[in-house]
Amino acid sequence: KSRAAAMPASSSSNEDKTQFYLEELSRDGFVGLPALISSRWIDEARTAVERIGARARFGGLRLEYNFALNHRPFDSKEILEHPEIQAVISRALGVVAPPKGDTKKSEEHAHKEARVRLLRIGAIKALPECDPQPMHRDGQHLFSEIPTHLPPHALHLWIPLTEYTPHTGATVYARGSHRSRGGWEENDNARNFASTCTQPGLTPGQAIIFDDRVFHQGGANLSSSPRTCVFYSFARSWFTDGVSSEAHPNPRWADRTQTQTCWQEIE
Repeated sequence: KSRAAAMPASSSSNEDKTQFYLEELSRDGFVGLPALISSRWIDEARTAVERIGARARFGGLRLEYNFALNHRPFDSKEILEHPEIQAVISRALGVVAPPKGDTKKSEEHAHKEARVRLLRIGAIKALPECDPQPMHRDGQHLFSEIPTHLPPHALHLWIPLTEYTPHTGATVYARGSHRSRGGWEENDNARNFASTCTQPGLTPGQAIIFDDRVFHQGGANLSSSPRTCVFYSFARSWFTDGVSSEAHPNPRWADRTQTQTCWQEIE
């Protein structure tokens, strides 16, 4: 099932567009962005993923790759400093605009406050005949003793390198499920959110941002070609995802963290 949303007009201000995306992300747990990424970057990313070969974190028919944070073209300013992507992710993760008119405070803000943490960059390739995943969250709610719903602590940016359709197994999202607690089979989640599941179609150059806590599943790839996307994981500056990290100050809005993970990053 899908729902048509009143997208902001192309003539809308950047602030109007950002507010629209933020409201949809808060309400649904995910938001699709229009074609933002150049075909040149998409082609470079495809080539980079194909060069990796079999060096994947997970094998079988669903391969996951994790890249060093300076791996080209994934460290490109086209992605990490894209104004619309930057605005939605940084605002959703609690970064406020720097104070105006005070140069010194603006500089301090850029170095201390105007940051989110870039946790990792990777790619996922679902080969033909890949089965659907179970419904799952990428992360759980923090601070379980707090009963109210909290803003996101981590977000994921997915950029498809191939067509994402029901036939190729586009990801299914359970709209609004980021506000629920427990697993898919717990607390009536499967029953409550079955009717909210939607499978957004995406073309290369578009993107989707989703909350770490929203239920989702990769679909079965019924096509004869791999389904591939690049992903970026961002978090609030204090969240480390359970791995040791050393923050680096570039780009200015997001700390690039060198993560020590249980798998080898591909240089």
